[in-house]
Amino acid sequence: MTGPAAARVEPLAPADVERLRALAAAAGLPAAGIGEPPGRYWVARGPAASGAEAIIGGVGLERYRDQGLLRSLVVAAEARGRGVGTALLAAAQAAARESALREVVLLTATAAGFFRRHGFEPVPRSALAGPVATAPEVTELCPETATVLRWRPVPEVLFVCVHNAGRSQMAAALLEHRARGRVRVRSAGSEPASALHPGVLAAMAEIGLDLRDRRPALLTDAAARSADVVVTMGCGDACPIYPGTRHLDWAVPDPAGLPLEAVRPIRDAIDRRVRELLTTVA
Repeated sequence: MTGPAAARVEPLAPADVERLRALAAAAGLPAAGIGEPPGRYWVARGPAASGAEAIIGGVGLERYRDQGLLRSLVVAAEARGRGVGTALLAAAQAAARESALREVVLLTATAAGFFRRHGFEPVPRSALAGPVATAPEVTELCPETATVLRWRPVPEVLFVCVHNAGRSQMAAALLEHRARGRVRVRSAGSEPASALHPGVLAAMAEIGLDLRDRRPALLTDAAARSADVVVTMGCGDACPIYPGTRHLDWAVPDPAGLPLEAVRPIRDAIDRRVRELLTTVA
């Protein structure tokens, strides 16, 4: 890969580990663990101050199940302002997409503006959840004052209602159908029922969406924290609000116990809202 600064980005070779660690340490970044599992690392090669080709930057992406931790993005002082950091970040983001990571997070004390220009959004440290929250860089190596940022290759939407047996299930199925992989979709309920409402199954089957294998799920703290957008549909105070998450509340009638002819307009109203939502998240 050739970046805009005529730097060549390539996987880190064992012989280059110490050089990359030295670059990170010189920039005040954590160097411990660079080049070791569970990370993938890349370096940028290009003209150094002497004019000879050398390692002028590097970056790592550590995988924690479906999460990634971007770490130690560093560019040598003489190579800054030449697009090397952008080329390195692009390599890591491409790898995250190829690995189907749900999200990539990082901590930075000095470069929040750079990462925000490349699609990362600041989130409270309390929003970190899952295995990445226990990574050494999060718990030990970075100061408490570091800014936490998050980037998602695919945005995540969570639909919530009380029983997760009607409205939220229809909304999730409709968004999945219309997004065609551009959005990760989930649904849950604060008091999940044992099965979906028969009228909901029939109404969705009419438009070619088979929900017979779906089951109501319990709303969890982790699910709500991990979503980019939470859409609530009548669950009131049982639906928590978290900083860093976009919240919408849709006033849609409950289809529970209604005949098919009464569920159809509810389905169609949800579909209109889903189409509008899709224009803002994908």
